[in-house]
Amino acid sequence: MAILDIENLHAGYGQHLVLKGVDAQAEEGDITLVMGPNGAGKSTLFKTIFGLLDPSEGSVTFHGEDITGCTQEELLDRGMAYVLQRSALFEDMTIRENLEMGAYVADRDYDVDGKIEEIYDLFPILEERSNAKAGTLSGGQRQMVEFGRGLMLDPEFMLIDEPTAGLAPKIIDQVFERVQQINETGVTIFMIEQNIKTGLEYSDYAYVLDNGATRFHGPADTILDNPEIRDAYLSENVSYEGSE
Repeated sequence: MAILDIENLHAGYGQHLVLKGVDAQAEEGDITLVMGPNGAGKSTLFKTIFGLLDPSEGSVTFHGEDITGCTQEELLDRGMAYVLQRSALFEDMTIRENLEMGAYVADRDYDVDGKIEEIYDLFPILEERSNAKAGTLSGGQRQMVEFGRGLMLDPEFMLIDEPTAGLAPKIIDQVFERVQQINETGVTIFMIEQNIKTGLEYSDYAYVLDNGATRFHGPADTILDNPEIRDAYLSENVSYEGSE
């Protein structure tokens, strides 16, 4: 069953249209990968889903309800979280304080301490370094804090924008293992990733965006069987650094 359904989505910045008819779904319990070259509209898609941009056409439904135009607080209340591509940690604050910030819109009776303990169980290194300033952390540890903060309101659906961007190759698999851990707790993942081959290994389904529209889609373990996709999106001449 689709938890997220995107139909004919058009959006952009001012007069510049970036999304020109994106269709996609995320099945409940899956890890769905969104891939494509620079300028394809990947990050713009995520910003539109999360209400940071207003679409000019099309719709986004979550659990069958239209969420087009919902505010970020409303989406958080509905069980959606968004982990940004670039680190948005408060570097002068500790790991624990950064996690607490993930629950800033929670009701006063929300069990923040209990949720932090759950995140420490998922990522033990964060408990070991709970009093360390975020600015002192390694890239992989920073990413775990980002994931943890996104989990603070107990979401059932998480948008993750390029979790391995800027990280050393030796820890890329570790980050994907963390994504898989989150998914195994029952969180559906909709993820942009520049490391296409590795991203597909950890995903269930994949969409390929090109020029603001959905060009290909299919099961993650078969999508590279299509020679057109291999030639167009795994060529040495195609850049995946950064995102759009």
